[in-house]
Amino acid sequence: MAAVRLAGTSWSAYSTRTASASLLPRSGRSCASTACARYARGRGRRPLSRTRRPRPPISRTTCSTRTGSGTSPEVPGSRLCGDITYLKTGEGWLYLATAIDLCTGMVIGWNMDQHMRSSLCTGALAMARDHGYLHPAGAIFHSDRGTQYTSSEFQAWCAGNGVTQSMGKVGVCWDNAVAENFFSHLKTEYYHHHSFASRLAARTGVM
Repeated sequence: MAAVRLAGTSWSAYSTRTASASLLPRSGRSCASTACARYARGRGRRPLSRTRRPRPPISRTTCSTRTGSGTSPEVPGSRLCGDITYLKTGEGWLYLATAIDLCTGMVIGWNMDQHMRSSLCTGALAMARDHGYLHPAGAIFHSDRGTQYTSSEFQAWCAGNGVTQSMGKVGVCWDNAVAENFFSHLKTEYYHHHSFASRLAARTGVM
């Protein structure tokens, strides 16, 4: 297990899969993720427990799916995806909405607030627009069927800014896997390793 020890203190910030795929190859060694996990358990390491969070309401609004988040377009700014996640602080929940470019993989827009109304999501897309990340000919934005994305406010914003909505099937979380994967990395490799007394502290840390 000498290869695993080369990761040093990085165990506190990386999962076993990330360590075996990223950290160890840099040192010229390789190690299967399962072997990394066994070594970590032997040293008393345990997976971080996830904070329970409230479930968002799901809309049954009918909307045809234009594109899934698994597609990888060749033109930046033409196909996007996004979602909302919850960040616990000493003052209560802080909500984070994102807009991710499926071509570049960049988070091109985000918005954080203490509420999860539709303006949380339009704010993320507005950041992407204001920084010139939306394609001039229009963009497709993929999301789940949360009430924020099916609201008249969000639909009106999209219609007024050349954004065509795309939605996954009800209850199919992996249909928006790119957005979910980003949140998973954010929390596993950073957020769960810190505690935040206030929403401002969490906002500053995440940004």
